[in-house]
Amino acid sequence: MLKVVIVNSKGGAGKTTLSTNIASYFANSGYKTTLIDHDTQASSTYWLKSRPEYASQIQSIYAHDRLFGVTRSWHLKPDPQTQCVVVDSPSALDLIGFKDELASANAILIPVLSSTIDVHAALDFFKEMQLKTKIQHTDQRVAIIANRIHHRSHLPLNLQPLRQLINSLGIKFIATLRDSENYLKAYEQGLGIFELEGRTIKKDIDCWCSLLTWLETRAEISKQKEHQEHR
Repeated sequence: MLKVVIVNSKGGAGKTTLSTNIASYFANSGYKTTLIDHDTQASSTYWLKSRPEYASQIQSIYAHDRLFGVTRSWHLKPDPQTQCVVVDSPSALDLIGFKDELASANAILIPVLSSTIDVHAALDFFKEMQLKTKIQHTDQRVAIIANRIHHRSHLPLNLQPLRQLINSLGIKFIATLRDSENYLKAYEQGLGIFELEGRTIKKDIDCWCSLLTWLETRAEISKQKEHQEHR
């Protein structure tokens, strides 16, 4: 099973945008998919409630639902035969309380905006993650995504603070996603960017190629590991 966890303690980095679009991509690719929403704002859960009946189905688990007669671990357990789990984490994340989710992840994505404030916040977050969860920059499961980059800006200059962060940490840099209204249009319809139609969509989808290739590689590694464990 592929488990993708999207984390960043700073709000507004685009965790929900990544979560919903990754979930819709794998659901459309034939994976039995579950989206677990740990954010108290429940943005991913709201997106799923808006999802049209004709769209590929995604199981919804809201971590903050009141539990009656079941344990929290049971509540957060996806349906049997689930092949892809996407975890949308909250802002101001309690990393110690979130250790199990991170430990069981096949892919850990950190979306970061290109502003100096966001880059410094991401640096502090990763240092805290190293300290509290023992996840290091050499961990092949971890990758950074440059998110909401204005497509009309001078890209190398726009990404300079983020590239300095990546170089200082040695973390994998996997993709640059555009700041596009198409993400808002998709969210409002309960869809992913891959499920929209129109001439303006292609540029946004093209930005995902390297990220999706990496995630599919992580999924294959997960399958091989599970196969070896069952031998």
